[in-house]
Amino acid sequence: MCSETLSVSKEGEVKAVIFDLDGTIVESVEPAEVFHEILEAHGVHVSIEKIRAVHRKNRAELDADELAEQGVKYWDKWNERLLGKIGVNENREVLARRINEQLFDYACLQVYPDAAETLGKLKLRKVKLGIVTNALEQEIQKIS
Repeated sequence: MCSETLSVSKEGEVKAVIFDLDGTIVESVEPAEVFHEILEAHGVHVSIEKIRAVHRKNRAELDADELAEQGVKYWDKWNERLLGKIGVNENREVLARRINEQLFDYACLQVYPDAAETLGKLKLRKVKLGIVTNALEQEIQKIS
C-alpha cells in the first residue's frame, strides 16, 4: 500500500501517515468507463475510445481554482463540455447533472482488501492517519 507522506520522530518511530484516497485506500473504475456506462443507460451510444480521448482533453483543461470555488457545479460543467465534445447536444445540461448524480452508482468503489487491516494496525500503534484527495466533501460522504 502506498502512502503519500510519513512523519517520523527523532527515534525513527512513525508518528503519522497520509494516504491518497482513490487508488490507495479505495479502488474505482476508470472515469471514462463510468461515463460510458451511464451514457449507455440513458440511450446514448458513443465508443469508449472516443470518451477516453475527450476525457484526456478535458483533464488537460482542469482548473483547480474553479473546482474549489464551484464544487459540484464544476463537474456539471465538466460533463456538459465532455458531452458537447462527443457530439451530444440534446438535453446536455440535464444529462450532465444525471451523470454527476449517478457517478457513484456506477463507479464500483471498493476498499482495497489490505487497506482496512493496514489502517487498523496503524491506529493500534497510535499513528496519526490522514487522507488526501481531490474529491469534494459530498463525494467523500458517498464513499464513506
